[in-house]
Amino acid sequence: MIYQKKGIIALITILVAGAIILTTGLGMTIRSIIESDTTLDEEMSHQSLVMATNCMEQALLSLADNSAYTGNETIPIGTNTCAIATITANGDTRIVKTSSTVGGYVRRLSVTVSNVNPPLQINSWQEVDN
Repeated sequence: MIYQKKGIIALITILVAGAIILTTGLGMTIRSIIESDTTLDEEMSHQSLVMATNCMEQALLSLADNSAYTGNETIPIGTNTCAIATITANGDTRIVKTSSTVGGYVRRLSVTVSNVNPPLQINSWQEVDN
């Protein structure tokens, strides 16, 4: 009779330990999946910002080459594209806006440039909502 009680206690202990290990393993797996999704989202958002920056650099180079450059073009970068909006002019000041979308993540930049004749003078460079 004593051996049966010890066997039942051992069996219950093993079942409880197994349940704890299983729950911990599932929790770690779910957390890993969530972190992978978050990392992928961050990577796509960063890639979109890099592409918008590349587009901005292209627009500024074109503006430095030709002060009459008006933008309004789409530039292919690998399998994606970025857009240069129509450049707003006010005297020697220009507002250049670019955008890029990767995986649903849109990043936009706005740069204010004065002294269009080389060398360009960048007054502000910022990420904007629209």
